[in-house]
Order: sequence, then structure tokens, then C-alpha cells
Amino acid sequence: MFTLCSVVLDLLPLTQDVSGTQEEASQVFDGESKRQKVKEDAQTQIDELYRQIGQLKVERDFLANRSAQLGLPTEKPW
Repeated sequence: MFTLCSVVLDLLPLTQDVSGTQEEASQVFDGESKRQKVKEDAQTQIDELYRQIGQLKVERDFLANRSAQLGLPTEKPW
């Protein structure tokens, strides 16, 4: 037959293990949020680079058209 003391002593190690498990679980979820943050930062940087590429294409096309209007050679060096 179990006594109250023996039950408490048997459950004591379980409570210590649970607290460690809770900390590990929170680290797993923190890691997931960090990965999400990194993905969002990367996507923001990609969007900015695409914006810059678009702007440079518009500027290049404008300069090519203006140089053609002025009679300058339109051959592309690239």
C-alpha cells in the first residue's frame, strides 16, 4: 500500500523533468519564431533588390532612348 510520502517522493522527479521539458519546448517555439523572422528579413531584402533592379532598368532605358535621340551610338557594350 502506498503512503502519501511515498507517492510524493515518487512524483518529485517527474515535476523536475517537466520543468526541463517546458523550457526545451519554449526554445523550440522560439527557434521557430527566429526562423520566421529570418525568412521575413530575407524576403524584405529580396524585395528591395528587385525594386532597385527595376529602377536601374528604367534609368538605363531612359538614357538609351535619350542618347538615340541625340544621335549617339546605341550599341550596347555588354
